[in-house]
Amino acid sequence: MFPIPTPKRASLPDQQGLLVNPESGPIIVNEDDLAVRQRFTEAHELMELLFCALPPGKGWAARQTGVFKSNTKRLYNEGAAELLMPRATFAPRVRRAGVSYQTARLLVYESQASTSAALVRVARLGPGRHAVVLWRMKNKPTEIRDKVTANQLTLFGDEPKALPPKKLRVLSQLVDAPAVNEGMRSK
Repeated sequence: MFPIPTPKRASLPDQQGLLVNPESGPIIVNEDDLAVRQRFTEAHELMELLFCALPPGKGWAARQTGVFKSNTKRLYNEGAAELLMPRATFAPRVRRAGVSYQTARLLVYESQASTSAALVRVARLGPGRHAVVLWRMKNKPTEIRDKVTANQLTLFGDEPKALPPKKLRVLSQLVDAPAVNEGMRSK
């Protein structure tokens, strides 16, 4: 049994979760997120804790986590999805029910994961090629970065400009590659 402390809840602006110390394992989850999002974050942070236990690389790869060269955040998400929606349980059901929003909603009900996490899992487990595109009303990162703070003095006493109105933008696009899935199953 692993002595992993129970995750704590706290307000984490612009962040879902945080592994405070990989040695002692305290995990903080954003209390402002929905319960299903918090559940996925807990699984993600647990995977990060497990990856931190791997021995580091040597030489030029000293900052490398174990044998994994890059994009470990994606691996944490894959591991979290496997914990909450195991391939052995869900893949046969996805093949029978088909890749659809309704199938993802069924996974949401059974796994207590978010709809977006379930959609991505269905796309990855189902036969064929699929993409999940998430949309959200938001500003561009450059608009947020370039916003003039209220503390900034103006040259002619003008009021600082507010952010432009939010627009519907692609939050992320997740594409499934069946060849990768097949390669993972055969190993």
